[in-house]
Amino acid sequence: HLAFLPREAHVYALDWCFDVAFLADAFLRATAFGFVEDGKLVADGPDIWRRYRRHSLMFDVVTCAPLDLVFYGSGVGPLGVALARFPKALRVIRLGAAARVARPVVDVVEAHTLGNRLGTLLRLLGTVILIAHWAALLFFALARYKRVHGMDVSLEKRWRCTWVRAQIWEEHLRPKTGFGPRDRAAQYLRALNWALPTLVVIVIGDVVPATCAETLYVFLCIAAGMSVNAMIIGKVAAAIANSEAASTELAARADRLEKYMQQHRVPLHLRRRVNAFVDALQKAKGDSSAAIANTAPSDALAASPLPHTLRARVCVAVRLPVLKRCPIFESCPEAIKRALALHLTPETYAAGDLVVQYGDHGDAMHFLTRGTVEVVGEDGRTIYATLDAGSFFGEGALFSNVRRAASIRCACFSECLALSRADLQHRLRAFGFPQRRLLDEFTTIRRRNADVNAAISRNLKEAERAGSRLRRVLGDVSLRLSTKRQTSFVQRFRSFLGQRLARGTAGRALWDALSAVAVLYEALVLPYRAAFTLPDALARVVPGAMGPDYACDAFFLLSLICRCAMKDDAEERQSRGNLTEVLDAHCVGARYRRSRWLWLDVLAALPLELFYVVVATNVERNVVLACRLNRLLRVGRLSGFVDAVLRHLALRRGVRVSKAEKALAAVYLAYLYVNHWYACAWFAIHRYFGGDKTWATVDGIAALDDICRIDVADCYARSVHLVITTISSVGYGDIWPQTPLETGWQIVVVVTGACLFASLIGAYTLILEAHDTEGASAFRAKLRRYDAHMHRSKLPKELRESVLRHHEHRYALTRCVDEASITSDLTAPLRMDLALYVHRAAFAKIRVFSAL
Repeated sequence: HLAFLPREAHVYALDWCFDVAFLADAFLRATAFGFVEDGKLVADGPDIWRRYRRHSLMFDVVTCAPLDLVFYGSGVGPLGVALARFPKALRVIRLGAAARVARPVVDVVEAHTLGNRLGTLLRLLGTVILIAHWAALLFFALARYKRVHGMDVSLEKRWRCTWVRAQIWEEHLRPKTGFGPRDRAAQYLRALNWALPTLVVIVIGDVVPATCAETLYVFLCIAAGMSVNAMIIGKVAAAIANSEAASTELAARADRLEKYMQQHRVPLHLRRRVNAFVDALQKAKGDSSAAIANTAPSDALAASPLPHTLRARVCVAVRLPVLKRCPIFESCPEAIKRALALHLTPETYAAGDLVVQYGDHGDAMHFLTRGTVEVVGEDGRTIYATLDAGSFFGEGALFSNVRRAASIRCACFSECLALSRADLQHRLRAFGFPQRRLLDEFTTIRRRNADVNAAISRNLKEAERAGSRLRRVLGDVSLRLSTKRQTSFVQRFRSFLGQRLARGTAGRALWDALSAVAVLYEALVLPYRAAFTLPDALARVVPGAMGPDYACDAFFLLSLICRCAMKDDAEERQSRGNLTEVLDAHCVGARYRRSRWLWLDVLAALPLELFYVVVATNVERNVVLACRLNRLLRVGRLSGFVDAVLRHLALRRGVRVSKAEKALAAVYLAYLYVNHWYACAWFAIHRYFGGDKTWATVDGIAALDDICRIDVADCYARSVHLVITTISSVGYGDIWPQTPLETGWQIVVVVTGACLFASLIGAYTLILEAHDTEGASAFRAKLRRYDAHMHRSKLPKELRESVLRHHEHRYALTRCVDEASITSDLTAPLRMDLALYVHRAAFAKIRVFSAL
């Protein structure tokens, strides 16, 4: 308002609505909003009023006084009204407090929609745009309030020797630009087109200062812009390199573990088990919980550094329902159950791990809280039963030192809570509760289970007897089921997909690779055709040269059908020994249909061009090409396709790509494609929305009656030149936006360029950090620290050399800086299997172990 001095009442209407909201806020702060003092919530009315009167009353009186409304009603000019509203700008002081109050809600929204990193980036860009908004308004105010002789001067004299006058000469603004709504919008857009590139240190050159005051202000803005640019680089680099410490550290450890297994040539089946466990661990822990080695993700809060009382309450809240579901403890008082809940030990297992080994002496009972386990016989192949989350096993070990009657093997990533016999006996003695009562409950349950098993055995024997009624009934049912399976084409099709296109198979890797190539092809071709296909070439484009496009459409339509119909055949996978991929026996297509990717694939597969051809009376072929742009929605699936291909290459071919290298490649790919898309958008703005004067006509590549006077490739090259000089912050200044739409689009390009530049720095930071924390450079740094410490301790030279040779020998064997930390996230069975394979040569030399 101070910069443009609007006179229209509707401009102030929204401001006055906000004033009413702030008055209501002040009233609620004085009467209803409680506060926290010394850790306690104070909600008493007199106390709230006393605190409000002491801290906020005067501030609200100054910022809520309706002086501007009084001035506007009394006929005071717009300058007086704007000055009367200026104290309300002091409310920005409370912006930090409001952000802290709204932060939990914003975090929840980001977690379910945008994601934490994208939300952080949007908040950063909002701050930068707000600063650019203030800078643009002050830049325009310098031109508006320039000292002139007298106030009643013509517009020509008012803008003399200002940057606005230069814009009028260059026809970016109207020759007789004034202060109307249309003029204000154009003036603001041109001022913002100067402010935002200046603050992010990108040279455009189409808006330049003309007076000493403007030049001094530009100098100050450039100095401030260095700080803004550093803030953008720092924030985005942190979002890429270290925005979420837990997930970033876990991913770095996963990279080091994968490299460790490749260096030691770990067998494929063991590597697949390890990688499946690490993937499941990352999904289970998520981006918000700490990466705690050997701790169940669901129990991370209980393992966090909380006070003992809070940690005990958390443990009881999480674990007590598990004990209450077990019938053995039904007779126990509530106090004993709560005490036992504190002694439950969380354990995490990978697919294929043995929780209980057949023949071992048991000393603990396990409660399955997540995943699926199998009750396996002595031979390791016979599966007696499958237990899901909520089940328990090994309860006999609580009452006697008997050997395990079966093995318990995990079918997928699983979490258990273990209760040891010693903890149970200790708690029962502490409360004076007789253990005999629990033993009686256990005996009753075991006897009941034995009766059920005996009945099942009798029925099975009866079914085997020829001529029995049960055999006839089961035979008819099995025959009908067999006939149904044989005659159901859908079942055979889904089983085929489950075998050929399941995760981890070569067919699935090939399918994902073709999907990634098709997405990259469409992302490159579709925008170019919509923007640069000239009228004389449209007849040749549709449908002759669009064979690859239609092939991609058919491929993704088939992919959509296959994903919806795919079934994960658990029994088939178990017969092949592929335990790492057995998640459950449910349909993979059901999970896909519940995911958000289904709707994205459906929207991308819609043939909008066919709908347009059917509905439109006069079909324009350039509109047909534009209707195909919905295929660009598939770009969101590109990361998943590439990850699947890289995972397959790491497992099957030993080709390893670290997270840092993948992030750098992703930034470069995004840089190239964003340049391509924005270049197509620049030419599309000139072609479809341009007027008599656009950037292309001023540059000489187009005319009023000719979209592209030169070759199409040259037009594309000039468009890319305009984008890349803006994004890379070079800014030659040979091509400028001319229309308001082009100016607005250039602002978008400037903001995107700042983010891409910062992302590139963040990716290289991640590469350098990975280089400094692992590999030979990290080992040499560790040796230097050891050597410096031994020098300070004045150890003999011979001893120092022996210590250094020992570390060099260990590094030559393991090829890692700290072998224990690399495998710290794995379960105990996985660490044991890895150690046995890595150190197999040492075990082979020991004769005592050769007989085991």
